[in-house]
Amino acid sequence: LFRSFDEMEYTFVDLAENPIINVIGKSKTGKTNLLKSIAYTLDKNNVSEKLQLYLIDSSNFGLHAIKDLQSVKSYGSSFEETKDTLLIINDAIEERTQRQTDEILDKGPKFNEKEFLESLPMVTLFIDDIKELLNNIVNQVELMNILSKVVSEGKNIGVSMIVAGKEDDFNKNVYLAEFVKQLKGENFGFMLDGVYNQRFYDIKLKYGEAQKSLQKGDAYFINKEGYQK
Repeated sequence: LFRSFDEMEYTFVDLAENPIINVIGKSKTGKTNLLKSIAYTLDKNNVSEKLQLYLIDSSNFGLHAIKDLQSVKSYGSSFEETKDTLLIINDAIEERTQRQTDEILDKGPKFNEKEFLESLPMVTLFIDDIKELLNNIVNQVELMNILSKVVSEGKNIGVSMIVAGKEDDFNKNVYLAEFVKQLKGENFGFMLDGVYNQRFYDIKLKYGEAQKSLQKGDAYFINKEGYQK
């Protein structure tokens, strides 16, 4: 991440509260390294039975270094591997939705949503280079629908997604408009360089900040309340 551990500041993110995280920045700003850091942290702090990581990599194979973490259940970058991973995610969402419905019917007012979610392993989908993924599946309606389902449904039943890409990657294809709108609506994540990426997040940097490029290793953390450097 271009910084020593002593220079870093801790940022605490609860995936249960904020299950969709966007990592936006130009090339060579540390997006892939940030994804790897998040994956390492999750894997280190959770037993494998309570965490399932699914990795969709780019042709640069930036996530290859973490494919053997104990919590990683699937890794790939080809179209077939990507398709298989998204279908697994879709099955997880449908199975959890049905299970939740069954428990609500069985327990009625005694159903406790927090306890239900805590009984399930956390499922997290990592996507490095959203542009490459979307180019591969843009004509695959089923797979595009699964991505949208993660944002609209999965986030409510313990399925999270962490997506990395450039701001322009999300705006070049009209067929992706609804999915991009969903991602932007979360307004949560990291911005690894300056002014242009304000268009993705619903923020406006202070005068003076917007005109400056961030140094390597620096980022803006974006949340519902605003942002912090």
